Amino acid sequence: MSENPYQSPSGATERPDAVQPPNVKDGKQPFSLQAAKFSLIAPFFSIAMNLFVSVVIVPDRDGNNAPREVQEQAQVRFAFGILSGLVIVAGFVLGAVGIVGGIARSAIGTIVMSIFGVLINGSLIGSTVWAIIRFSGP
Repeated sequence: MSENPYQSPSGATERPDAVQPPNVKDGKQPFSLQAAKFSLIAPFFSIAMNLFVSVVIVPDRDGNNAPREVQEQAQVRFAFGILSGLVIVAGFVLGAVGIVGGIARSAIGTIVMSIFGVLINGSLIGSTVWAIIRFSGP
């Protein structure tokens, strides 16, 4: 019976040349790939967070809330709105970082994820700015 050249002393078969996928270095993904993934996930996380706040933290539909409870709920909604906006802006910025890093590494997947992330985050930022300008005037 011939001996397997890839068999380790413990009996497991390993190939010495197949250690890591090409985009993983020292067990870590490149920062540009991580930024691209965050950019793509950020708008969906932000929308889910806002839906959670609007479903779970809502004023009493009958209007029986005390003024203090209504004010506290408004503050919580405002805080989550600011946090949501910051997540979207961070997704936009990290999407741009992912595009630059993807171009530098010639990683097509990173570039595509970053472009979609920038487009989605940019459209959310643009629609928010448009709504603020449109509805804040006299």
